[in-house]
Amino acid sequence: MSLAAAPENKLLGFPVLKGAHFVKDDVDQQLEWWIDDEETLGCCKQKIDFNFDFHGGGYGKYDKELLGFMRGFYETHGIRLDPIYTGKLMAGIYHLVGQGQIAGARVLAVHTGGLQGIAGVELKTGRKLFGPQA
Repeated sequence: MSLAAAPENKLLGFPVLKGAHFVKDDVDQQLEWWIDDEETLGCCKQKIDFNFDFHGGGYGKYDKELLGFMRGFYETHGIRLDPIYTGKLMAGIYHLVGQGQIAGARVLAVHTGGLQGIAGVELKTGRKLFGPQA
C-alpha cells in the first residue's frame, strides 16, 4: 500500500495488541526485505505511521464504550464493526478526527473483517450488538 500511495498520502495503522510498538520495526524489516532501492524504501517508511492508543486494553478486550461506539456507527452508517479489530480502528479514526489530528483529509479505512467475533461478544454480554434488540 505504501508503494501505491501518492507521496502526500499517509498510512496509519492501529495495532490492537497492547504494547505492540514492535510492529513498526517489523514493518520496517519487511519493507527492507522487499524494496532494494534506498530512495523508494525511505519514501515508503515515511508514509507509514502507527497509533498505539486504541488497543482497548489488548487483543480480544473491549469495554462498554467501544460497544456503544460500534452500535452508533451501525445505526449511522449501516456497517457492522467487530470489537477486536475494526471497532477499535474506527473509534481511533473518529477520535483523531474529533481532535483535529486528521483535518481536511480524505480517509480510507480498510475493513478487514473479523465479524465472526460478534457472536462471541453477544454470547458473553447476553445482548445483541446490532439491530432492533441491541
